Parts: sequence; C-alpha cells; structure tokens
Amino acid sequence: MKTAVYAQSRTDHSKPVSIDDQVLRCRKAAEKHGIQILDDHIYSDVVTRAAQRKRPGLSALLAAVRDRKVKVVLVDDLPRLVSNAGWPRLAFVELELYGVRLISAQDGLDTAKEADGLRLQLLQVIHEQLRQDFSARQRRRTTDRKGACA
Repeated sequence: MKTAVYAQSRTDHSKPVSIDDQVLRCRKAAEKHGIQILDDHIYSDVVTRAAQRKRPGLSALLAAVRDRKVKVVLVDDLPRLVSNAGWPRLAFVELELYGVRLISAQDGLDTAKEADGLRLQLLQVIHEQLRQDFSARQRRRTTDRKGACA
C-alpha cells in the first residue's frame, strides 16, 4: 500500500532531531501494520508556532493525496497533523474524501477500523481544547508581564 509520512516540529521547543524521531516511530508503526513507507513521500514542516498556516510539507502531502499517489498517511502523533482550528483540520476532510487511511502511531488511531472514525473526532475535540487552554495561558503570561512592567 502506498504510504506517506507527515512529521512536524516547532523551533520554539522541539529538539532538532524531532522530525527524524517521528519518521523512525512511523517506520516502526508501518512494520506493525504490514505497510511500507515510500521514501519519496516523507513530508515534514518546521514551524515557529503550532498555529502556523504556511506548511509546505503538509501542502505537498495533500497534493499527493489529491493526485492519488498515496493511500495511507502515517503520523507519529495526531497534533502534528492538525495543530490549530483553521485549515489543517481540512486535511482530515481531504483524507476522508479521497479514501486515504490515517494512522497515528502514538494515539493508536487507524481510520481503517470502523470505530476509529468517532475516536478521531473525539481526539480532534480534545486536542483543540488543549490548544485553546495553552493559548489562554500564553495570553495570561503576556498580560501579566506587561502589567509587571507598568
């Protein structure tokens, strides 16, 4: 089965080998699922913040999906694929639209399993709530710092 990997790291707190670590974990998950990763379909992005919209690696992956070059997308951890409430969520819609299977190694998610469709939706809600909580904490810290300087 034609399998692609998507990995993403953040410059503000990820270690430099983070993408390599993610790809390695995806390779192990691929072995477990009996699928082979296409070396020319490993996509990645290094972003400065989780909500960064410009992600050439994700855009290239979705183009490969639209061109039907891949049938499975493997990620190490679901938030790597969708880190904000905006357009990366559309990635899930496109994967489903094109009949592409999504496997998340750390979450144990596999959309080939019937029950994992609902599980994917629940994980999206949980990850979005965590993202909102993190953003609120960051805003409070910024406000607190500005108040301390006044």
